[in-house]
Amino acid sequence: MLSDVKIIRFFDSPSLAIMELKHTGFPDTTPAPQILQWFLFDKKSDCFSQIELRSVDSSGEVEERFFDQGFLKCNHSEATFIEKFNSAQHRLTLQNTSDLPFEMLVKIKDLF
Repeated sequence: MLSDVKIIRFFDSPSLAIMELKHTGFPDTTPAPQILQWFLFDKKSDCFSQIELRSVDSSGEVEERFFDQGFLKCNHSEATFIEKFNSAQHRLTLQNTSDLPFEMLVKIKDLF
């Protein structure tokens, strides 16, 4: 149910979107990996897939997220996602979570 999910971050590009979602309603002691999930939305195939976060590195203005499927490097306004298997690079911009298109919201609801 979407009311049990909060969109933390929403990165967008013409070809894909990446978002971090937080499951709400869990006790404060619940470990982050159980309540935070990352998803990639491929706009060409119109499909969501979960991307598995493996590690995080932050240094000042730049944050890095390492996933089984690739690498996300971001700051307060933009990001680059590099796919692991074909090395394709995608430049994304950080969007206001309230700007998430309605069609994506419906698909997110279907994930839960």
